[in-house]
Amino acid sequence: SSTPPLVAATDMARQAARLPLVPSVLAALLLCATLLAAWKAAFVGTAPSSKHVAPRQLVLRQNSPLMPPADLKGPGLFGASRSASGLAWTVLQEGDPNGETPDPSDRCVLQVNAWSSESGELIDSTYMEEDRLISLNSVLPGLQEGIGMMRPGEKRRFWIPGKLAYGEIESASDESKKWGPSLGQIVYEVEFKGVQPYEFSGFIEFIGGFGAILLLLSAVSAFTSPPSDSPGQRRVATTTFEIPK
Repeated sequence: SSTPPLVAATDMARQAARLPLVPSVLAALLLCATLLAAWKAAFVGTAPSSKHVAPRQLVLRQNSPLMPPADLKGPGLFGASRSASGLAWTVLQEGDPNGETPDPSDRCVLQVNAWSSESGELIDSTYMEEDRLISLNSVLPGLQEGIGMMRPGEKRRFWIPGKLAYGEIESASDESKKWGPSLGQIVYEVEFKGVQPYEFSGFIEFIGGFGAILLLLSAVSAFTSPPSDSPGQRRVATTTFEIPK
């Protein structure tokens, strides 16, 4: 009598699970999945650029959002707040008072403009671009501290000292001054639009498809390989005696 298809498939799956290659491949797959998920969580988005944005200087006009603010060199004596770290800020637009501040691991939705206090040059901007999605723990220390205090819809201007940005001018090497990112104080205008959850749907579909292919290959290998003795069976050695004539 023929074996039912469901029973045959179950036997094939059991044989595939006993193959020594399968646990190793599954362990490697799990490790790759964990590393990829950690990488995506840590480096999602685009970090603030340290490159000069020379082409954007062509669109600078009076009252343009890309024009450096009048208080580029530092905040006034009144109206600005300061923290113990040296970060200073002023609120340009109030946010939702009932909204929550982001956690360090959150992916934040931002609009930013940044200038060097030393040269007045625009060094970073999302002007006329899509919102920037970035993990809070991957930005400059000064931005981590500042954005971590903001609520959805809020807009602030930050004066970030060099020690909380790319370094101080006085202690930098000649190579860093010539080729490195902007040193000294940086002024950032940040609009915090909220937090967007991480999306792993495509990654999960990839893992599911890869696992299905792996299971199919294992089943085919088990079906085509010769049957092996089960653990419960023991071979009995036999000896043949020849009686002399």
